[in-house]
Order: sequence, then structure tokens, then C-alpha cells
Amino acid sequence: MDAVADIGLGKPIMPASKMLGIAGDPLDALWKRARQGVDERYAESGRRMIDDAHTALEHEMKTVDHLGFAPYFLTVAKCADLIRNMGVYVQARGSGVGSVLNYALRTSAVEPIATGLIWEGFLSPERQTLPDIDLDVEAHRRHDVYRKIFDTFGSERVSLMSMMSAYRGRGAVRDAGLALGMTETEISAIAKQMWRFNARDFRKALAEKPELEELAAAVEESNQLDQLVDMTALLDRLPRRISVHPCGAILSDIRLLDRTPVQASGTGLQMSQYDKHDMDPAGLIKPDVLGVRTISAISHALEEHRRLTGETIDLERIDQNDPATYDPLCSTDTGGVFQLESRGQRELIGKLQPRTFEDIIVEISLFRPGPMEANMPLQYLEVRHGEKAPDYIDPRFEEILRPTGGAIIYR
Repeated sequence: MDAVADIGLGKPIMPASKMLGIAGDPLDALWKRARQGVDERYAESGRRMIDDAHTALEHEMKTVDHLGFAPYFLTVAKCADLIRNMGVYVQARGSGVGSVLNYALRTSAVEPIATGLIWEGFLSPERQTLPDIDLDVEAHRRHDVYRKIFDTFGSERVSLMSMMSAYRGRGAVRDAGLALGMTETEISAIAKQMWRFNARDFRKALAEKPELEELAAAVEESNQLDQLVDMTALLDRLPRRISVHPCGAILSDIRLLDRTPVQASGTGLQMSQYDKHDMDPAGLIKPDVLGVRTISAISHALEEHRRLTGETIDLERIDQNDPATYDPLCSTDTGGVFQLESRGQRELIGKLQPRTFEDIIVEISLFRPGPMEANMPLQYLEVRHGEKAPDYIDPRFEEILRPTGGAIIYR
């Protein structure tokens, strides 16, 4: 058996070109679509911006060509097109939004040049594995999206990704109790008390936690319960069951079922028995399609607005610097605002007083372990409000650090 030829070991296998709707060389097809996409996406930005975008595209395509990843980008773009044509909101996230190529392909709605995003944070010639392009979709339509991908590419080329669920406290108690012949009522009474500690620490918790005194006394008197404690601890973190991974589908050519075992899932669609960490070595590509409840909420709100007013709102054409949007943010009225509603975020946003979209990016980036530990929020706020002059450390860093007043926030 040839590991590469028979199971694609170490070499990503993409769907055939005809399944992507292209003829000829995938790289040529990607170039054509990307150039057209740049012209369309930057049409209202002026000649200089269009030229900058084409220059950035050439830089990115050199890496794509070097790594042979053109079919992958076409595959993910095809998936994004399918989702969008279903009327489902879709948006790339993560480092993939730092790509003019993804923006031109409409895989991402984030324009990376104006926001200073860096392609190398997403992909570089040194990286030999496929990059992750995460596609966020409306949570309540996620399974509809999966079925559309199956219908388009065929079940011989598509499988859902799986994950192995491990035993935690309550699951371990329930299965150990069943094995010992305990009744459902007895098991449930104990399982309800299995919180804030791991299954392996069951006996330690019985000795230390006052709320478990009654159960601890019962364990002392019962050989069956004593066995239950030991069995529960031994099951901790062992594999329990296989289930559908929340991040999406596996795509390949018509030989997919020769290269991964599959089984039925609760969705009615087949799933691979391989763990997600086995995908790259096995040459299986996995466009991540994640259901996000916030996008569902936005979708429902826009549909209700259309129903009541007859007006259709295009999210990509909304003014990101609308003053009326920032007034409630500055007042810390951020309940329900994604990433800005925690107590710490509300405190920081009230001190920062954002008035532009760039301010929001800074605020969210400041509220991360690295900047917080380095006291960057205070340094940034003091410069922002004129209490201190910016410190750029070295004149050569000024251009990079000027937008953040000398605070080192971004990598």
C-alpha cells in the first residue's frame, strides 16, 4: 500500500475541479476570480486603493502558488457562495480576515488594508499545513448548511467531522451507577451533586465539601457506593462517546470513503470516525462552519425590521462610524453587544469612550491577558485622554505604534 496514493497521507486532496465549477488550472481560475473580486470590492475606494489591493493580492498569491493551495481557497469560496445563496449570513473570522484574497472571493466581509491586517498572520511560505478559514453562520441554520454541502458535493465526497466526548463527573457517575445496578433515582440524586470538581477528585470532595457530608456518610456505610466512588474516579476523562464536532464538514474527492471510516450521526448525515487532529495528516480538508447565535440574533432582527418597514438593510453598507451607535456604548449600555457586555469590558469601554470602529478594535484587543498583564489599558488611556505623551520606545517604531499611542496591543 502506498500511504500517499491510497490514503493521501500528508497531502491534501481537494474536490475535483468540476465540483468547484472551474475548468483548467485551479490557480488560473483563482487568479481570474480574485482580480475581478478586487475590482468589484474596491470599486468605490479610488484608484490608489484599487492599485494597493492588486499589489497585496499579488503578494498573497505568490504564497498560495508556492504552497499549491489554490484549490483549497476555491473550495472554501464555493462553500461560502453556497451558504450566501441560501440566504444565510456568513462571515469568515480569525486570521483569515487579514487576506485581500479572502475579501476578493467574498469569503470575508472585512477589508484588511484599511484596518492594517497582515497576511503573514494567516499564511506564510513556512507553513506547510492548510490554514483554517472559519466560516461563521446563523446557528439555527447550521445543519441546513451541512445538508446543502452534502447535496452539492455528494456524500461520497463529504462527511461531518467528529469529536470524542470524555467522561466528566456526572456522566461518569451515571455510567458507573448503571454498571453497579443502581436505580435511576439513586444515580440522579448523586449526579446532581457532581459539580465544581472533577470525577477523579470525587473521594477528596467527599472529605472536604460540607454540602457532601450526607453522601460521604452514606458511602461509609455502603460497599456499593464506595465502589461507585472508585469507578467514577477511574472513568474521569476516558473516552465516552463519539459525536458531531461543532466546527463543520470534511471535503475531499470521490475517494473520501476509502480514506476515512464513517458512521451515522444524530443529524442524519454521516460523520468521520477520525478526530479533528487526524485531518491534516490524513490529507482531509475541513472548512470550519460554525453556528453563532449572535449572527442568528442579527438575522432575526433584520428580518423583523424588513417585515415591519419593508426596508432591507445591507450589513456591508452600514456606516461603521455612525455617532448614534457610539452614544450607548460610551454610556456602557452594552447588554447583548457581542464581546462588549462583560463587567470588565463595560468598565474599560466607559473609560475609553469609543467614537470610531478602530476604537472598538483597540478596546477589545486591550481586554486580553497579554495587554492586561503588561498594564497596556492604563498606558493607552493616559495617552488617549492627554494625561501623558506617547512613548514610542524608538523612533523607528513610531509609525507602527502611533495608532495606539505607543501601547503595544497588536502582535
